[in-house]
Amino acid sequence: MQLKAISRPIKSAFCILLGFSWLAFAPATNAQYNCSVRLPGTYGTINNFILAFASNGNYCTVAVRENADTGTVPFVRFTTRLIFHHSTDGGQTWQRQDPGIKMANNNDAYFVSSIDQIDSMNVVAVGDSARVLRTTDGGQTWQRQSLPLLSYLSLVSFANPNEGMIIGGNDSVSDYNIIYTTTDGGTHWVVAPMNKVLSFGQAYGRAYGNGKFRFFQGFYGTIFTTLDNFQTIDSTKPIFDSLLVVNGHQKELVECNFGSGDSIIAYGEDLIYDTVTHVNYYGDGYPLIWRTTNAGLSWKEVFDDDSDLRGVTRMSAIDRDTIIAGVSSDIDNILFSSDHGATWKVDTLLIDTAMDVLGCFGIGLSSNGNLVGAF
Repeated sequence: MQLKAISRPIKSAFCILLGFSWLAFAPATNAQYNCSVRLPGTYGTINNFILAFASNGNYCTVAVRENADTGTVPFVRFTTRLIFHHSTDGGQTWQRQDPGIKMANNNDAYFVSSIDQIDSMNVVAVGDSARVLRTTDGGQTWQRQSLPLLSYLSLVSFANPNEGMIIGGNDSVSDYNIIYTTTDGGTHWVVAPMNKVLSFGQAYGRAYGNGKFRFFQGFYGTIFTTLDNFQTIDSTKPIFDSLLVVNGHQKELVECNFGSGDSIIAYGEDLIYDTVTHVNYYGDGYPLIWRTTNAGLSWKEVFDDDSDLRGVTRMSAIDRDTIIAGVSSDIDNILFSSDHGATWKVDTLLIDTAMDVLGCFGIGLSSNGNLVGAF
């Protein structure tokens, strides 16, 4: 099913809407982004719920939980599948890929949390139950890889098809993040000797290759770097010494993107607390972005806007001049930077059909600069 196209000519690029719809959008002359729905997430008896998204130039992969039942009966567990959709042309067309995984719809089972589109052929997806799925043929076939420990997996990063890492989630059993690394494409994984260093909140990281890894400690913003495969580890001072509420504000940098050099952009939300009740509501914070160009030795706050927008959830690769960021709000806007993230402005998302954008699950730029992502 294809909905109406945008009346004025634009370049083609694609994204996905958490309201269960596929979108395409590209910059217009007035700097707004025009979107057109190509394939609704709910079509016929199929209902897709987006789990994770990644792109590398024109190559894009999205994981969805596909439900072939309407599920209208309350509390009835119905059969769903983990399905990948893959694009090789910057989102203009998508191919459905079935790795052969069925599961009960309990909202947690076989959840995919992170995807790395390494190159045109190699993609790795990770999620709960220590699930690691890999394709080396562009998604035609998928293989399960084994880890030495079981944990919820929150992030995957590969420097090339062979060298990569996975971060296991902080849980009640281990109480710290578990780092797995591989040098043979995931045939063998080892546990890195720095797990207890990342002992609070969600950690994010990047594999650079040749034994170089870098990590961001969620909320506080400490940067850990190893150049010799964890034989030595350097760390910076945290951005915030504590998570205390100051003058009704609590700033939380939840995630970050690493550049190829020493640039890092961290993002999250500036939570506003009621001065009487001293409580806040999750997701009600304003968008917050901090930036460093020297691997965390010094940081600068580059965006903290008390607008109708909510916290920043995803950001495109930061090595390009142009960077796009998605927010966790139902207002049709995104954040835009044209100077490597040094300054930001709010830009408008114009959608050619009536629906609410509920949150960004991944965002990127195709080879020709068009937007592709998941909402």
